[in-house]
Amino acid sequence: MINIKAATIGLGIFAAISYLVCIIFGSIVQENFHMKDILEIIIPGFQWLSAGSFFWGLLVSIFYGVYTGIIFSPIYNVLYKKLSNQ
Repeated sequence: MINIKAATIGLGIFAAISYLVCIIFGSIVQENFHMKDILEIIIPGFQWLSAGSFFWGLLVSIFYGVYTGIIFSPIYNVLYKKLSNQ
């Protein structure tokens, strides 16, 4: 069984760290190697790289992680109960 609160917080933190790694990586390497285009597609309103856009992207990334935890954890718990009783 997965604790929904722990999974939600953990996935939010994981998404924030992943976002920060993408931004740092994109700031270090040549333009054709970083995730600029993908970030602009998956984060509405994101433009490479202004202060407002940076914090907006961080907030949206955390939201995506939290959303994933809220949806995934109950699904996993239900399947775990059903499949472990067989």
